Amino acid sequence: MRKKNNLVINEKKLKKEDVKSKWYKIYMKKKPNQTKPDWVPEPLKKKCFQCKSNILIKFVVPNKDYSQKNSWSYWTEKKQDQGKYICDGCLFKLYNNKILYWKTITSPKKKQRMRTYVFTGTISS
Repeated sequence: MRKKNNLVINEKKLKKEDVKSKWYKIYMKKKPNQTKPDWVPEPLKKKCFQCKSNILIKFVVPNKDYSQKNSWSYWTEKKQDQGKYICDGCLFKLYNNKILYWKTITSPKKKQRMRTYVFTGTISS
């Protein structure tokens, strides 16, 4: 007899359905609740300051704050740009216009992050 995860399994062969159902029951007991916690706020609804399209800004639970990806002041690091939001399509166009991209985004870390977002598909047209 073997003991695994508080279950005693006989050495004789069990049917696949039996093992599957036992493990499934254990997994379902340990599985965390997949629903959104009550304290997580709804996404913010903003408008892109360039193309005037609607944007949903999601709440990031580990940071306990809203996503900074669409905040224009995050990318430019200027106080005058606070409260302006930009959509993914406009960010993608900015990235493809290299001259404007290099002038507006001055921080090397932000440039690298933008590159990563574009190549992973987080920001796309």
